[in-house]
Amino acid sequence: METLADPLARDRRSDDPALVTPDGRERSRHDLITNAYKAGNALRHEGVRRGAAVGIAPVPDLPFVLAFLGAGLLGATVRFDVDASLAAGARAIVVPAADVADVTADAGPGTRVVAVGGAPDDPAVTHWEETVWSENPAFPSPTIEPDDPLLGSPDGDETITHGEAISAATAIAEQYGIGSARRVVLRSSLAHPGAVVAGVLAPLCGGGVTVLSSAEAEGVAAEADLVVGDADGQNANDASAVAVDPTVIDPDDVPT
Repeated sequence: METLADPLARDRRSDDPALVTPDGRERSRHDLITNAYKAGNALRHEGVRRGAAVGIAPVPDLPFVLAFLGAGLLGATVRFDVDASLAAGARAIVVPAADVADVTADAGPGTRVVAVGGAPDDPAVTHWEETVWSENPAFPSPTIEPDDPLLGSPDGDETITHGEAISAATAIAEQYGIGSARRVVLRSSLAHPGAVVAGVLAPLCGGGVTVLSSAEAEGVAAEADLVVGDADGQNANDASAVAVDPTVIDPDDVPT
């Protein structure tokens, strides 16, 4: 595997679980990959292309993960930091509907704003759910290369390439045995690239399951024994532990 296109290849679609959303709902690998294609097609309509920048609110929920995967398939550089992305003039910003007014006030003329979780009042703002779920699930073969940037660093000065991110994710999957149906609870903010690599890309590459942390989701994934977070295994939501003495992967230790 060299780029995000590899773990999202059509022939990897299956009925195996791939992601548990905070409401405890389980999504199959087929659903995740197909909806990543639809997300990419939706963002293409917003002008997202190879080399573009996309800002995404670091909300641990399905639409924001799909926006990342879709943007990555298009060859865009994603930063889970809305303010930094606005300052950099990102082509598209994906945020909760409640934040749209603040974002549109700061967005430049070349930045498209996409609202998740509710229909926007502003006709210039795209309604994510309406657009994505009506999109074509067919997706052209990606033209991304391993040296193309995928993730922006926390300080905004550097980027992590597809090759670097996928290589690190594959290594983590091998090191921790993140194979079929093994569940990884993401308790660290998506704003940290190491959390994205270990909590989203490693299960995607290895065939495991990403659990987007919440008490309900972790109840569904009670057998999980891997946590991506700080040393005490807690996250911002302070959800209950998923296992006794789980293995904790610190995002700061992810080699990107």
